[in-house]
Amino acid sequence: MRILVVDDEAMIRKLLRQALEDSAHRVDEAESGEAGIGALQAGDYDLVITDMVMPGMGGIELIGIVMRVWPHIPVIAMSGGGRLGDEDHLQSAADLGAAATVSKPFRLRDVRAAIERVRGGAAKKDDACGCSLAS
Repeated sequence: MRILVVDDEAMIRKLLRQALEDSAHRVDEAESGEAGIGALQAGDYDLVITDMVMPGMGGIELIGIVMRVWPHIPVIAMSGGGRLGDEDHLQSAADLGAAATVSKPFRLRDVRAAIERVRGGAAKKDDACGCSLAS
């Protein structure tokens, strides 16, 4: 899979890149939601993994744009449990259509399991009902 990792923390991006490339995925990085949109416009991705809390465009806005412009690309949302008003970031991401969520700090096996769940859902989408992963 070609995966875009969007996170303002360089160490998180590096850790995910190394772990996912070790699993034979191709990984690109973006340090902000805005940079993520630019990468999506220039590339052909199978999956976006995004942090929810970033300076500038956060994960909520990024997920909304991905769902509107690239609805075929599933999103995995990550958050350290912060809150957006009365809303939990990960619940908000799921409500917007994120295919999976992962709490920070995360274990790499949890991220890999989320990717496998998304891949399984993508296979069902293509082969069975044509339903969106977000539905």
